[in-house]
Amino acid sequence: MTDPPIDADAAKFWLDDPALDRIIAEVGETITKPDRDVLRHDLLICYARYSIASGPGRSGFVKRQIERLNSIRKHAKKLVKLLKDDEADVGIISALWPISPERPAHLFTQMVFLVEIIDGMPGLQGRPGDIAKRTSAHLGASGSALQWLTGTLLPAAYSRHFDRKAGRSRNPADDVLGGPYMRFARRVLAEMKIECSDETIAKALQIGKLLKK
Repeated sequence: MTDPPIDADAAKFWLDDPALDRIIAEVGETITKPDRDVLRHDLLICYARYSIASGPGRSGFVKRQIERLNSIRKHAKKLVKLLKDDEADVGIISALWPISPERPAHLFTQMVFLVEIIDGMPGLQGRPGDIAKRTSAHLGASGSALQWLTGTLLPAAYSRHFDRKAGRSRNPADDVLGGPYMRFARRVLAEMKIECSDETIAKALQIGKLLKK
């Protein structure tokens, strides 16, 4: 899929320099020094894809959106009828709704437009599960959104910017997971305020490697 461009100032707002410094520091010394702005951009793209996969890429999310839009359309149509009746009677609402730069159109016109917009949404007639599958397929996502983020998207960004393969190690003394990629992933998730255990990251990384084969 083609990712939308991210304005440089907006990118720094979402992932500022101190946060980027903390992420880079977790990796440690590397031969290749990352281009900070490109790394920032790629990490935000990872987050954007994760957000889509965890929202429109899930049938439950799609179902809620469809139900909400159908409810809005239902109530908007009722309001259109009531406004028509009012206009045919004494026109109280239109009389109290002066046209101005702040109100460029009467409420009736806006409600009709709202109904037309919702009626024109093709996804409202589809099954939530099918829509979610199409979204995930368009993204190229596999597994859960969190698994895809930590096992595919972040490892790719890590390898591209630090010229290292994403891996993990485990301390035999205390069984604690570690390694440059694990520290990198932990810090990225922390900066993005995404909760995820080390075991989940490690398992996702293993699954991501198997899917590449």
